[in-house]
Amino acid sequence: MTSPTPWWGTLLVAALGLLGVLLTQWLADLRERRKLAHDDGRWIRDKRAATYEDFYRVIAAFRRIAEVLGERAQAHRSARTRFGQFNAQRPVRKLYDQLGTLADDAARMYGRIRLLAPPVVVNAAGQVVEALRPYQDAQIAGEPANALRELVRRLDEAVDVMKLDLDSDRPAR
Repeated sequence: MTSPTPWWGTLLVAALGLLGVLLTQWLADLRERRKLAHDDGRWIRDKRAATYEDFYRVIAAFRRIAEVLGERAQAHRSARTRFGQFNAQRPVRKLYDQLGTLADDAARMYGRIRLLAPPVVVNAAGQVVEALRPYQDAQIAGEPANALRELVRRLDEAVDVMKLDLDSDRPAR
C-alpha cells in the first residue's frame, strides 16, 4: 500500500518536531541560567549590604567608646592635678577592653569586605580601619579634633563607595 505522503515528508516532520523540542529545552535552560545569575547577584548584593552595615555600626560604636574614654581620661587628668594621685583605672580598663573588642570586630568586618567587595570599597574600608588607632590615641591625649575630622572624612568616603557599589545600575570598580 502506498501513501500519498512522500517518505521524505514524514522524515521532515519528525526532524522539525525534534528540532522544536530541542530548541524549547535550550530556551528553558537559558532562562533558568539567567534567573540563577540574577538571584546570585541579588544574594551577593544583600551580603555586601549587611557587611557594610555591620562595618558602619562597629565604627560608630568604636567612636562612641573612644569619646567616653577621652572624657574619662580628661577627668582623670583633671582630678590628678587637683587632688594628687587619683586611681580611676578600673573603669578606664573596661573601656580599653571594649575598644579592643570593637577593633577586633572592625578587623573581622574588614576581612569580610575584602572577600566580598570590589577593590575601591576594600581600600576605603582599609583607610577607615587605619584611622581608628590615631583617633583613639588623640581622644586619650585630649586633642581629638583633627583625628575626628580625618576619621569622619575617611568614613564618609567609604560610605560613598559602598553606596555606589550597592547601586545596581553603576557597580563600583
